Amino acid sequence: MHTLTDSAEIRSFAALLTFCCLVTFGCYFAVSMRLPVVPLYARGIGVSTSQIGVINAAFYLMAGLLALPLGMLSDTWGRKRMAVSGALILLAGMLLLFLGRSFIQLTGIYLLLGFGIAAFGPTMMSWVSEISPATHLGRAYGWYTLALFCGLGLGPAAGGGLGEMFGYRPVFLIGAGLMAVDLWIVQRL
Repeated sequence: MHTLTDSAEIRSFAALLTFCCLVTFGCYFAVSMRLPVVPLYARGIGVSTSQIGVINAAFYLMAGLLALPLGMLSDTWGRKRMAVSGALILLAGMLLLFLGRSFIQLTGIYLLLGFGIAAFGPTMMSWVSEISPATHLGRAYGWYTLALFCGLGLGPAAGGGLGEMFGYRPVFLIGAGLMAVDLWIVQRL
């Protein structure tokens, strides 16, 4: 069992965990900006309430169904490669939302976003387990979960405010821009 034995190891662990948490926060913040906006946008282009439910279900079902196989793939393919791939897919999905004009298109885009979050989320969680000594695993997952849920909580608030100020479709571009920054950070660091 690995434990932290000196201040250099503690600083290294803290820096790596901070990086993982900031990247996770950024990803979930950017992607969840769409949550209050897509239903309103979809309604405006003639998508019914039940179809909006299907669009949302597509995301969560795809994310859930692919989390295990993509998590396993990150074990063999590499964490960085999988995290970058997931972030790239999420960036593409956010850009495509700007172009989506129908129920079918929005559902397909949400399936893509679910694929991206399934590639990104389990990979980052695995990274946290790799960098954390057994004596600090619980607190590391606590910080990681805090970052994830803060991103999920603050993203829709920002998306709703931006949607009110600029309209619905610009929110997708702003989210894509933030996702591009997050992708750059994952790729470089």
